[in-house]
Amino acid sequence: MSNEVILKKTLFGGFKKGDVLDYIEKLQQENVELKAGAGEKENILASLEEAYNTCSALKEEKAALEKAKEELLAKADELAAANEQLREALAKAENFRDYAPSEEKGKAVIRDAVKYADSLVDAAKQDAADVLVAAKARIDSAAESILQAQERANTARNNLDYSLSSVGESIKAMLDSLAGLTDELSGDNPNG
Repeated sequence: MSNEVILKKTLFGGFKKGDVLDYIEKLQQENVELKAGAGEKENILASLEEAYNTCSALKEEKAALEKAKEELLAKADELAAANEQLREALAKAENFRDYAPSEEKGKAVIRDAVKYADSLVDAAKQDAADVLVAAKARIDSAAESILQAQERANTARNNLDYSLSSVGESIKAMLDSLAGLTDELSGDNPNG
C-alpha cells in the first residue's frame, strides 16, 4: 500500500477493531492482485517460450529450403552440361552427314535430338525457377514470422519488466505497512 494507514486507538489501550479489520482486508485485496499479476507473468513467459520455439522451427525450415535450392541449382547445372554435350555430339554428327546413308534421315535424327535436349533443359530451368520462387516465398514468410515472434517477445519482455517492477513496489509497500502495523500493535512505536 502506498498510503500510510493510521489506526485509531481506543480509550482502553488498543486499536479500533473495525480499522484493523479494514486494513487487513485491504492487504488481502492487494495480495489477490499480486497473485493475479503472477498469473499474468506466467502467461507472458509461456508466450515468450512459444515465440522462441516458433523462431527455431522457422530457422530450421529456412535452412532446409536453402539446401533444396542449392540442390536444384546443381541439378540445373548438370542438365545444362548434358545439353552442351548433346550439342557437341550434334555438331560432330553434322560433320559426318556426308557419310550417312540418307541425308534427310540423319538431319531428322539430329533435329529430334536437339529438340529433345532443348526440352530437357527448358523443363529443368522451369522446375528450378518454380522451386526458387516457392523457396523465396517460404523464406519471406519465415522471415515475417520471425519478425512477428521477435515483436511478441519484446512486448512480453516489456510487460514482464513492468509487472515485476509493480509487484516489487507493491510487496515493499505491503512490508512497510505490515512493519508499521506490527510496531503499532506491539506498542514499540514512539509516535503511537
